[in-house]
Amino acid sequence: MYGVYTSSWLLFGLLFAACGGTENETADPQIEQIRLATQMVFDLGSIKEQMYSGVELREFLDRFEPDTFEYGPRRVRLVSGCRGGSIRINDSNYPISLCQLKSGRGCDVLSIAMGSRVVRMLEKRD
Repeated sequence: MYGVYTSSWLLFGLLFAACGGTENETADPQIEQIRLATQMVFDLGSIKEQMYSGVELREFLDRFEPDTFEYGPRRVRLVSGCRGGSIRINDSNYPISLCQLKSGRGCDVLSIAMGSRVVRMLEKRD
């Protein structure tokens, strides 16, 4: 449990995200893995703990599309109001965070630390 919290905080440090995904979803195998998740929990161990599974999890994940913003040393966007947690895919748990972008329309960004990569997904535009 301590490792999940620590990993979540480290993940927050990596979260400089963009709200500007496109309608084109690339066939990213990690995005496909995320869509096969069986459980997601935010605010682990707190009074506000929130768990998603089954149809509720599918509906939550369907709100997001891959982030196509090209990140770099001079290309970042700030986030706020982050909530940490974990997502269960197959037999593995990965740290996640759900944050709101501070610029633009203020959409949510879901970030998942998968190995050496952080996969970011943006809330779809209406």
